Amino acid sequence: MNPTRRQDGTLLCDTLSLDMPQLMQALSCGRQTAEEIAKSAGARMKIGKRVLYNTGKIKAYLDSIAG
Repeated sequence: MNPTRRQDGTLLCDTLSLDMPQLMQALSCGRQTAEEIAKSAGARMKIGKRVLYNTGKIKAYLDSIAG
């Protein structure tokens, strides 16, 4: 199974938000790097006790630093 797909077949990067393990998988990096990227992008959202990351903001941030 492709690691960037969910069990239902949808791509992780096509969802509106991801939790940390999904974000790490989508970015192909470790927890610390994923947290740094999310913080720089301003993508962290806390909903109740759950922390999610806005994929739109992360994509925009990565596009802006890609040059």
